[in-house]
Amino acid sequence: MRESFYDPTFPFYIGIHNHLPSVYNHDPQKHIRSFWKIFYVMEGSGKHLINNRVRPLHPGNICIVHPEDRTSLFIETDHLSLCNLCFKLGLLGETLKQLRSEYGFFSIFSSAYAGNPLSADALYLLDSDRTAVSILRRLLYEYEAERPNYREMIRALVVELLIHISRLYTTSFRKEKRLAAVRFIRSWIEEHYAETPDYAMFARRIGISQGHLCAIYKAVTGTTISDDLRKKRLEEACRALKNSSSSISEICYRSGFSDMSYFHKLFRSVTGTTPRLYRLSEKSGLHSDFSGKRDGLQ
Repeated sequence: MRESFYDPTFPFYIGIHNHLPSVYNHDPQKHIRSFWKIFYVMEGSGKHLINNRVRPLHPGNICIVHPEDRTSLFIETDHLSLCNLCFKLGLLGETLKQLRSEYGFFSIFSSAYAGNPLSADALYLLDSDRTAVSILRRLLYEYEAERPNYREMIRALVVELLIHISRLYTTSFRKEKRLAAVRFIRSWIEEHYAETPDYAMFARRIGISQGHLCAIYKAVTGTTISDDLRKKRLEEACRALKNSSSSISEICYRSGFSDMSYFHKLFRSVTGTTPRLYRLSEKSGLHSDFSGKRDGLQ
C-alpha cells in the first residue's frame, strides 16, 4: 500500500493496520501528529490513551483525533486491527467552512479550536454503523484502485464521512443529554424532596427549555417529575410514620406536603389506608402493600 499521504497536492491516506501488543504496550510514549486522523476499530480490543484520559476500544468504535491530541494505544488482545484515515484540512478546501451541525461538531476544525483541543475521547469516540463502514470501504477502494477522478471522489467521501460522524455525534449527544437530565432531576428529588421544585432552574442547569425538560423526563422514565416527587415524599412519610414518634401533621409538612387534607387523600389512594392506621399496622407488624420503592435509572 503506497504512502502518498505527504504529497502536498493530495494530503490523504487510508489503510488497514494490525497493531501488536509487543510493539505498543511497552512504550507508554504519547504521540502527536501534523494531520487529522480518523480510525475505526475492526478487530481486537484495548485502550486509547488520549491526552490525560483512557478510553476503551472495541470493534465498531470510530474516533476523530485532533492533530494536537497526545495519543497512544494499549492492546489487550493478540492484535488490534484499525482502519486509519489521515488527512490535512487543505484536502477539503473551503468545504468545511460551509458545514454546520446542531451541537457545534465542526467547530473542532476551526482555527480557534487549535491550541485548546477538547478530549476527543469524550466527544468523538462513537459507536459507528453500517453507513460509516460503507463509506470507509468506498474510500479504501478509491484510494487503492485510482480510478479516473478518484481524488475528487475521495474528497467527496471524506466530507460525507464527516457529515455522517457529526450526525452520529448529535444522536449520541441527545441521548446522553436526556439521561443526564433524568439523573439530575432524580438526584434533586432524593436530596430536596421536601422543597418546592424550581422547573425553570432545572432547565437552566441542564441547558434545555422547561417544556422540553418535562417531555424528556416523561419519555425516558414513563412518568412525570411531579409523580416521582410525590412518590418520594410518600416514601419518606411512610418511613417517618414507622420509625419516629412525630405527629402526623409534622410528618406531612416535613415530607414536603403543604396540605393535610391532600396528604391524607393521596396517602390513602396509594397505600389503601390512613397514615394513622399505617403507623399502627407497622408498629404491630402488619404491613401495607405500599413498597415505597421507585424504579431507578441504571
